Amino acid sequence: MKNYASILLKNIPIETLQALRSDRFRDIPPESLVPAMHEIPRMANKEARDYLTEYCIRQRRSTAKAVHNMAFNMFVKSDNLEDLINHLKREEANKQQGQPIFFEVDYAINVCQREVEHLQAEKEKATSSNLIKQRREQIDQIKKAQIILYGILNLYSKAVKKALEISDTEMARDYANKPASGKTRKKLWMKIAKHLFRYEASGSTAGQQQVKVQEALTIIRENNVLKVEDLLDLFP
Repeated sequence: MKNYASILLKNIPIETLQALRSDRFRDIPPESLVPAMHEIPRMANKEARDYLTEYCIRQRRSTAKAVHNMAFNMFVKSDNLEDLINHLKREEANKQQGQPIFFEVDYAINVCQREVEHLQAEKEKATSSNLIKQRREQIDQIKKAQIILYGILNLYSKAVKKALEISDTEMARDYANKPASGKTRKKLWMKIAKHLFRYEASGSTAGQQQVKVQEALTIIRENNVLKVEDLLDLFP
């Protein structure tokens, strides 16, 4: 099986993945199959991901980086990117509880960036408004994954910056609160405030501008980091 894995996974992926779960092939180290798994067609992505996460990782307790990296790859290629976000939230929670993370976070960030670039290219070529909307939503989801990954690395400034790129102020606030240093938290909250006040260049309507200002003022009440005087220079 191992010698022909790439051919089998390319041509009959689902049947091969089912066979690999059997006791007959239990002696094959899961990480040795990872190169062949790059041959799996996209239509079998979910089955491949389940094989890696449910069988290799949960059942066989694999801690091999190659296996965990490949599983992450499959999450990024998923049709339902909520699965990716939920997966990363679990990993982030595990880290906060002192449990190890077995995938390479820097690698995962790069995988996400490549997927964003791929989706962006597809969006630019698309002629259907529905497809453009779909690709835009997918890009935002992948960027949310990057935000969580930056958080896992304690790169909270990058997490906040990425969150503001997609105007996800809720995620920005979450990560602005995470640094232990009060000085760093204030700096990040000021980034959020500046983003919300920066309406003059956004082409927003007067009503939208008012909402943005109100949201910026609300953040003062939500935290004990910023004071009203910190925001005075931001008012138009």
